Amino acid sequence: MKPWKFLLIAMTFMSLASCSTKNTTNILSSTQNVFFLLADDPGIRDFQLNFTKVYVDVKEIDYVAADSSITKVPVTDSVFNLKSLMNGNCTLLSQITIPNTVVIKQIHLVLGSDNYGTLKNGTVVHLTVPSGQQAGITINVDETAPSTLSSYSVIIDFNVGQSIFSTGNNTYMLNPVLRSYIADVTSYIKGNISPSKLLTKVFVVKGIDTLWTVSDTTNSNYFRLSGLTSGTYTVKFMPADTTDIADSVSVIVHSGSNINLDTIRIAK
Repeated sequence: MKPWKFLLIAMTFMSLASCSTKNTTNILSSTQNVFFLLADDPGIRDFQLNFTKVYVDVKEIDYVAADSSITKVPVTDSVFNLKSLMNGNCTLLSQITIPNTVVIKQIHLVLGSDNYGTLKNGTVVHLTVPSGQQAGITINVDETAPSTLSSYSVIIDFNVGQSIFSTGNNTYMLNPVLRSYIADVTSYIKGNISPSKLLTKVFVVKGIDTLWTVSDTTNSNYFRLSGLTSGTYTVKFMPADTTDIADSVSVIVHSGSNINLDTIRIAK
């Protein structure tokens, strides 16, 4: 879509969670639980496929409410591997309770200096954050969570593919491109690809906006693209070793309802 200290945390299955939430309606409560989750939809730059791991150092999260007030969210200074947070996987950054009258309009994310990646050949490279970004990145949250929800999830989606730039001599810069959305009032499109080992880029296109991911060949070639608002989308499938679209399908999305495309069979 439109752009948007050395501490290594071992990412276990317990630290990963689906970006989906199952919330109940409670009109009697005056508060809501808000979960801040980190995810990655990779973006549109092919060379990001050369990275097997991309770690980002999260230092601070603040949210800006509709009344322009700024609130710091408690978060543990941690390093997260974005490449493990694709296709519907998220990791919890923080959980807070706020009055249900508060409307979150923006997220402010501050990164530390311990950002690095591992290339396919095993080389570990430091990812330098430009000086202009060291004070943090502000991301709009366009959706509004209904006040009747007992809890909801704010997804901070880190677009790895558009965020990493080669500066020559095996050096790289991390210029973060992010978006943020509320999982509970947006939708996702998911499915599987056959053959199961055919690494495939999956594009979701609406007008001039494009979001894409890479299928997970370790998980039945599963793919999922999240944070979609209502509209008609074209889903395109391109095997990673080609530049040709192998298949496409048109789907109509209604916010809050998800689309399962089941298995997409691609002839090779």
